[in-house]
Amino acid sequence: MFIKTNYSLKSGSGILSAFEEALVNSKKYEFVPDLSDKGKMDTVISMTMLCEDDKGNIGVASIYGLVKRFGPKNCHAFLDGLSLTALLSEPGFERQSGINLFKDFDAKQEDFKNHQIVLN
Repeated sequence: MFIKTNYSLKSGSGILSAFEEALVNSKKYEFVPDLSDKGKMDTVISMTMLCEDDKGNIGVASIYGLVKRFGPKNCHAFLDGLSLTALLSEPGFERQSGINLFKDFDAKQEDFKNHQIVLN
């Protein structure tokens, strides 16, 4: 899994940290440093997460998809618009929000599997 995010705020980092911890603990996914999947050029789950903080309330938007690299300049991506998720977290609930975000992500991955998405 490759995550791209704008989390620079402490509060948003708490959500991302809890999400990453839940992802690792699930033992279903692993992080990769870039879309080449450590040089394997395999299919990678891509996730883009944006965070905004307003008076302690944190808004998070995320979208998931699959990316297949066939070479350094040959990349096919599929983002599922139905995976777009919005989350609002109150101060002090960042950890639970991150866990909830992972649960939503995991459920959507099961949905992807059921639809047999193939990238050529």
